[in-house]
Amino acid sequence: QEAEEMYQRLIEIEPNRWTSYVGYADLLAMIDRKDEALKQCSLAVQINKQAYNNLAFIYDRVGDFEGALWAANKYIEFAPDNPNSYDTRGYIYRLYGQLDNAITSFEKALELDPDFATSIANLGAVYVFRREYEKANSLFQVLASHPNKYTRDWGRSLLTTIPAHQGKFKDAFRMLSELEGLAVSDSLSINRQLRGHFKKAIYYMNIFHDVESALAEVEYIVDKLKKTEVNNWLMVDATGVIAQCYAHMGDFDTANRLMKEQGKVLDKYEYSAASVYWISNGRLEGLKGNHELASIYLERAARTLNGFVIWRYYAQSLLESARPHKATEIYERLVDRYDGHRSSWIGHSTFFHYWLGKLYQETGRPADAIAQYKIFLDIWKNADSGIPSIEDAKKRLAKLKS
Repeated sequence: QEAEEMYQRLIEIEPNRWTSYVGYADLLAMIDRKDEALKQCSLAVQINKQAYNNLAFIYDRVGDFEGALWAANKYIEFAPDNPNSYDTRGYIYRLYGQLDNAITSFEKALELDPDFATSIANLGAVYVFRREYEKANSLFQVLASHPNKYTRDWGRSLLTTIPAHQGKFKDAFRMLSELEGLAVSDSLSINRQLRGHFKKAIYYMNIFHDVESALAEVEYIVDKLKKTEVNNWLMVDATGVIAQCYAHMGDFDTANRLMKEQGKVLDKYEYSAASVYWISNGRLEGLKGNHELASIYLERAARTLNGFVIWRYYAQSLLESARPHKATEIYERLVDRYDGHRSSWIGHSTFFHYWLGKLYQETGRPADAIAQYKIFLDIWKNADSGIPSIEDAKKRLAKLKS
């Protein structure tokens, strides 16, 4: 309510600032006031046609693919020589699983500007999802050897997604560990130095169920931050994972204490820390068996950050709170949604098919469950040994077939 009042006052003071309407539209879309959100973004377009770019994503936020594609094409009409306009259309196609059309749009962007890094990254991610790993590697190598140190770092991080998508986590973990030294050499921020450790922690916990290794990674992050930037949002994220690790080990007192301490200092961090805090609390409450409360936290985080993995966590909480059909509805909306969050957490992208298979199996849809297990096992057919879900998927598949 306070945010809405501020946006309304801002627009009253400066009615020709188009970005104010866009910010207000994003807020309204976040709280499901869809028609009002589209109206505010349409007002922005009347001031500056560039807002068609934002309008495309507002339409996506309210679940309107046709509207999103229309706005993206209007942006191209307005800026036919701007590679970003074609990149936007490609990303909209990607969000709705139309990967061939996405490739065409990203390639058009790169015709206009062969060095347009965003389209190089987006096109490479599509090739990873399509399991055309050599093409993805060639594109990411371009970024990893770029003269700009931030683009180089981006490319190096993207390269780690190729083995992770295939379940080759030994290679992925080695590359993620190397990111810290490379980031230090390039004098990059502490967050860029430590993000490889954070990704390893999440994969250790969610895919390998190796809580001790996950805890070691996030404790390393916290130790580094305490020596440099205590008031860093990554501290909230890492502390949340530490709390989850203790909860997995049955020490709920320590887990609760850590989350309470973080809750008291959230105002010291940038706004996204609140969403990260909700995610950690949601997952912690789920481990404690408070599934209804977990759903409340995770839905709040998902609506704010709107990322693939966060919606997946929310769906999992719905399943645990005995709402499997609502969980299925969210899973089915996500299965062909290739957003940037899914690209960043690529191991979850493959693992998602295993989760969906289990959900179909639980809700009495054996044929659909078989299809998802087959997809999962095919993508990870050359995965490292010791991944528990692979053996479980094989057993489940054999049982369903028999």
